[in-house]
Amino acid sequence: MAHIEPDFEGKSNNVVKVQELSRDAFEKVADYVQAELSAQSVEYRLLEEMNRATAEKYAGMADKAGTLGTEMETIQAKYEEMKPYLAKIDEIDRTIDELQTTLEALDAYTERLDTRLQEAAAEIM
Repeated sequence: MAHIEPDFEGKSNNVVKVQELSRDAFEKVADYVQAELSAQSVEYRLLEEMNRATAEKYAGMADKAGTLGTEMETIQAKYEEMKPYLAKIDEIDRTIDELQTTLEALDAYTERLDTRLQEAAAEIM
């Protein structure tokens, strides 16, 4: 039988090649994981900026709401101050309506008197 010597050089080339391929695969997986983490980091920063902008907007809205509340109180106080004057205006309006009705009645009465006077004057002449 012939003695076959093992091919250690071929095996070492294969081991080196496997090591290189493994290293390359690990580097690519590491790059992939790094890219994923980077993308997540960008998304979290974007969310953080959106949250900050939203918080600022709502803070501004809260300030405006507070200002509106103060303004409403001021307007309500001024309305309360004007209530007696508004009541007087309503009373004057009712009085004017009554006067208008009275004037219309007086006008009708005057017309009737004028008609009677003209009839009486016509009878005399």
